Amino acid sequence: MITREEAESFARSWVQAWNDKDIAAVANHYSDDIIYHSPKLIEVIEHNGPFLVGKNALIEYWNAAIEGANSLYFEVNNIFLSSDAVTLCFVNHRGQDVAETFIFDENLKIKECIACYH
Repeated sequence: MITREEAESFARSWVQAWNDKDIAAVANHYSDDIIYHSPKLIEVIEHNGPFLVGKNALIEYWNAAIEGANSLYFEVNNIFLSSDAVTLCFVNHRGQDVAETFIFDENLKIKECIACYH
């Protein structure tokens, strides 16, 4: 069970790593066999599916995505908790409302993530 304190600590760390464009720090939150869902995959990389599998593939995607995002910045608006998941609602540098749901394994590493955009 994820506590409110753990969720808030995760949110601060995750957002700070993104705002610093520190991909290694972001990646530290994810398991090696992460499953990552995002409608942005097809916009950023050549990918024929709705999700990526594996931390290395995800890091490649992130590196491609931040190349053109000089003003990258996330600001969290809300944090929702579940038994083994956290959803962060935030605004990105493009002014988009984003919700990412992170499902954690027993080591509090993200094993699945679903990114949704408004």
